[in-house]
Amino acid sequence: MPVDLYVGGQEHAVLHLLYARFWYKFLHHIKIVSSTEPFSQLINQGMILGEDNTKMSKSKGNIINPDDLVLSHGADTIRTYVMFMGPLNASLAWNSNALNGTRKFLERVYNLFDRVEINDSINQNLNYDYHNFLKKINKHLENFEFNLVVSEMMIFINACYKQTQVNKEMITNFLIVLSFFAPYLAEELNSKLNNPTLLYKMRLAQW
Repeated sequence: MPVDLYVGGQEHAVLHLLYARFWYKFLHHIKIVSSTEPFSQLINQGMILGEDNTKMSKSKGNIINPDDLVLSHGADTIRTYVMFMGPLNASLAWNSNALNGTRKFLERVYNLFDRVEINDSINQNLNYDYHNFLKKINKHLENFEFNLVVSEMMIFINACYKQTQVNKEMITNFLIVLSFFAPYLAEELNSKLNNPTLLYKMRLAQW
Protein backbone atom coordinates (compact mmCIF):
# COMPACT_ATOMS: atom_id res chain seq x y z
CA MET A 1 0.00 0.00 0.00
CA PRO A 2 1.23 3.54 -0.68
CA VAL A 3 2.34 5.90 2.07
CA ASP A 4 -0.57 8.10 3.20
CA LEU A 5 1.40 11.34 3.17
CA TYR A 6 4.87 12.40 2.05
CA VAL A 7 6.15 15.77 3.27
CA GLY A 8 9.45 16.88 1.80
CA GLY A 9 11.48 19.98 1.11
CA GLN A 10 11.49 21.58 -2.32
CA GLU A 11 15.25 21.12 -2.74
CA HIS A 12 15.08 17.36 -2.19
CA ALA A 13 11.78 16.65 -3.90
CA VAL A 14 13.09 15.82 -7.38
CA LEU A 15 15.61 13.14 -6.41
CA HIS A 16 13.47 11.72 -3.60
CA LEU A 17 10.52 11.31 -5.92
CA LEU A 18 12.69 9.97 -8.72
CA TYR A 19 14.08 7.12 -6.62
CA ALA A 20 10.88 6.41 -4.69
CA ARG A 21 8.71 6.33 -7.78
CA PHE A 22 11.24 4.27 -9.77
CA TRP A 23 11.41 1.53 -7.16
CA TYR A 24 7.69 1.56 -6.50
CA LYS A 25 6.81 1.28 -10.16
CA PHE A 26 9.28 -1.60 -10.45
CA LEU A 27 7.53 -3.34 -7.53
CA HIS A 28 4.21 -2.73 -9.26
CA HIS A 29 5.60 -4.14 -12.50
CA ILE A 30 6.58 -7.40 -10.77
CA LYS A 31 3.19 -7.42 -9.02
CA ILE A 32 4.41 -7.02 -5.44
CA VAL A 33 2.31 -3.87 -4.90
CA SER A 34 -1.09 -3.14 -6.42
CA SER A 35 -0.97 0.65 -6.74
CA THR A 36 1.15 2.61 -9.20
CA GLU A 37 2.26 5.54 -7.02
CA PRO A 38 4.18 5.34 -3.71
CA PHE A 39 2.39 8.27 -2.01
CA SER A 40 -1.32 8.96 -1.70
CA GLN A 41 -0.65 12.62 -0.95
CA LEU A 42 2.43 14.76 -1.51
CA ILE A 43 3.29 18.09 0.11
CA ASN A 44 6.48 20.01 -0.66
CA GLN A 45 6.97 22.60 2.04
CA GLY A 46 8.64 25.88 1.16
CA MET A 47 11.85 27.38 2.52
CA ILE A 48 12.36 30.14 5.05
CA LEU A 49 14.29 32.86 3.27
CA GLY A 50 16.42 35.61 4.76
CA GLU A 51 14.94 38.99 5.60
CA ASP A 52 16.23 40.17 2.20
CA ASN A 53 13.92 37.60 0.56
CA THR A 54 16.81 35.49 -0.75
CA LYS A 55 18.02 32.03 0.24
CA MET A 56 19.98 32.07 3.48
CA SER A 57 23.74 31.62 3.11
CA LYS A 58 26.85 32.46 5.12
CA SER A 59 28.34 34.38 2.21
CA LYS A 60 25.34 36.72 2.11
CA GLY A 61 25.33 37.12 5.87
CA ASN A 62 21.57 36.69 6.04
CA ILE A 63 21.39 33.55 8.18
CA ILE A 64 18.94 33.52 11.08
CA ASN A 65 20.40 31.61 14.04
CA PRO A 66 17.57 29.59 15.63
CA ASP A 67 19.51 29.08 18.88
CA ASP A 68 19.68 32.84 19.43
CA LEU A 69 15.98 33.21 18.69
CA VAL A 70 15.01 30.47 21.14
CA LEU A 71 17.03 32.22 23.84
CA SER A 72 15.47 35.63 23.12
CA HIS A 73 11.88 34.65 22.28
CA GLY A 74 11.35 31.04 23.40
CA ALA A 75 10.76 27.89 21.37
CA ASP A 76 6.97 28.27 21.42
CA THR A 77 7.18 31.69 19.77
CA ILE A 78 9.47 30.39 17.03
CA ARG A 79 7.25 27.38 16.29
CA THR A 80 4.08 29.45 16.19
CA TYR A 81 5.62 32.15 14.01
CA VAL A 82 7.01 29.67 11.47
CA MET A 83 3.56 28.11 11.11
CA PHE A 84 1.95 31.56 10.89
CA MET A 85 4.29 32.92 8.19
CA GLY A 86 2.16 31.70 5.30
CA PRO A 87 1.04 28.62 3.36
CA LEU A 88 3.04 25.47 4.05
CA ASN A 89 4.18 25.12 0.44
CA ALA A 90 5.35 28.74 0.05
CA SER A 91 8.90 30.05 0.44
CA LEU A 92 8.69 33.15 2.62
CA ALA A 93 11.05 35.80 3.96
CA TRP A 94 11.79 35.96 7.68
CA ASN A 95 10.28 38.99 9.40
CA SER A 96 11.54 39.89 12.86
CA ASN A 97 8.69 42.35 13.46
CA ALA A 98 6.13 39.64 12.75
CA LEU A 99 8.01 37.35 15.15
CA ASN A 100 7.56 39.95 17.89
CA GLY A 101 3.87 40.11 17.03
CA THR A 102 3.58 36.35 17.52
CA ARG A 103 5.19 36.63 20.92
CA LYS A 104 2.68 39.31 21.91
CA PHE A 105 -0.14 36.98 20.88
CA LEU A 106 1.18 34.19 23.14
CA GLU A 107 1.57 36.69 25.99
CA ARG A 108 -2.04 37.71 25.38
CA VAL A 109 -3.12 34.07 25.70
CA TYR A 110 -1.22 33.78 28.98
CA ASN A 111 -2.66 37.02 30.37
CA LEU A 112 -6.22 35.94 29.55
CA PHE A 113 -6.15 33.62 32.56
CA ASP A 114 -5.79 36.68 34.81
CA ARG A 115 -8.34 38.77 32.92
CA VAL A 116 -11.40 36.51 32.86
CA GLU A 117 -12.99 33.97 35.17
CA ILE A 118 -12.75 30.43 33.78
CA ASN A 119 -15.46 28.13 35.11
CA ASP A 120 -17.98 25.45 34.12
CA SER A 121 -20.77 27.89 33.26
CA ILE A 122 -21.89 28.05 29.64
CA ASN A 123 -21.21 31.47 28.15
CA GLN A 124 -23.92 31.99 25.53
CA ASN A 125 -22.23 35.16 24.27
CA LEU A 126 -19.18 33.12 23.26
CA ASN A 127 -21.04 30.09 21.89
CA TYR A 128 -21.08 31.21 18.26
CA ASP A 129 -17.40 32.23 18.28
CA TYR A 130 -16.42 28.93 19.89
CA HIS A 131 -18.27 26.65 17.47
CA ASN A 132 -17.16 28.74 14.50
CA PHE A 133 -13.60 28.39 15.79
CA LEU A 134 -13.88 24.59 16.03
CA LYS A 135 -15.46 24.34 12.58
CA LYS A 136 -12.71 26.33 10.90
CA ILE A 137 -9.88 24.75 12.90
CA ASN A 138 -10.87 21.21 11.94
CA LYS A 139 -11.06 22.23 8.27
CA HIS A 140 -7.73 24.06 8.28
CA LEU A 141 -5.90 21.25 10.09
CA GLU A 142 -7.18 18.69 7.58
CA ASN A 143 -5.91 20.89 4.74
CA PHE A 144 -2.53 21.64 6.40
CA GLU A 145 -3.41 25.35 6.51
CA PHE A 146 -1.49 25.97 9.70
CA ASN A 147 -1.17 29.72 9.17
CA LEU A 148 -4.96 29.97 9.12
CA VAL A 149 -5.17 27.91 12.32
CA VAL A 150 -3.01 30.48 14.11
CA SER A 151 -5.16 33.26 12.67
CA GLU A 152 -8.33 31.60 14.00
CA MET A 153 -6.72 31.22 17.43
CA MET A 154 -6.05 34.96 17.47
CA ILE A 155 -9.66 35.70 16.54
CA PHE A 156 -11.00 33.42 19.27
CA ILE A 157 -8.75 34.93 21.94
CA ASN A 158 -9.94 38.41 20.94
CA ALA A 159 -13.51 37.19 21.44
CA CYS A 160 -12.61 35.79 24.87
CA TYR A 161 -11.18 39.15 25.95
CA LYS A 162 -14.63 40.70 25.44
CA GLN A 163 -16.10 38.39 28.10
CA THR A 164 -15.94 38.42 31.88
CA GLN A 165 -16.10 34.63 32.13
CA VAL A 166 -15.21 31.79 29.76
CA ASN A 167 -16.25 28.16 29.88
CA LYS A 168 -13.47 25.78 30.96
CA GLU A 169 -14.21 23.23 28.23
CA MET A 170 -13.95 25.93 25.58
CA ILE A 171 -10.57 27.04 26.87
CA THR A 172 -9.35 23.45 27.16
CA ASN A 173 -10.18 22.80 23.51
CA PHE A 174 -8.44 26.03 22.57
CA LEU A 175 -5.35 24.84 24.47
CA ILE A 176 -5.39 21.53 22.60
CA VAL A 177 -5.10 23.49 19.35
CA LEU A 178 -2.47 25.80 20.83
CA SER A 179 -0.41 22.79 21.94
CA PHE A 180 0.23 21.89 18.29
CA PHE A 181 2.21 25.12 17.99
CA ALA A 182 3.18 26.22 21.51
CA PRO A 183 3.25 23.03 23.62
CA TYR A 184 5.13 24.44 26.62
CA LEU A 185 2.77 27.37 27.12
CA ALA A 186 -0.30 25.25 26.44
CA GLU A 187 0.63 22.62 29.02
CA GLU A 188 1.43 25.28 31.60
CA LEU A 189 -1.99 26.85 31.13
CA ASN A 190 -3.63 23.43 31.13
CA SER A 191 -2.15 22.81 34.58
CA LYS A 192 -3.70 26.10 35.74
CA LEU A 193 -7.09 24.63 34.80
CA ASN A 194 -6.31 21.61 37.01
CA ASN A 195 -7.02 19.26 34.12
CA PRO A 196 -5.74 15.79 35.13
CA THR A 197 -4.83 14.81 31.55
CA LEU A 198 -1.97 16.21 29.49
CA LEU A 199 -3.07 17.98 26.33
CA TYR A 200 -1.29 15.65 23.95
CA LYS A 201 -3.47 12.80 25.25
CA MET A 202 -6.71 14.68 24.59
CA ARG A 203 -8.76 14.70 21.40
CA LEU A 204 -9.90 17.96 19.86
CA ALA A 205 -13.68 18.38 19.98
CA GLN A 206 -15.58 18.30 16.71
CA TRP A 207 -17.78 21.30 15.98
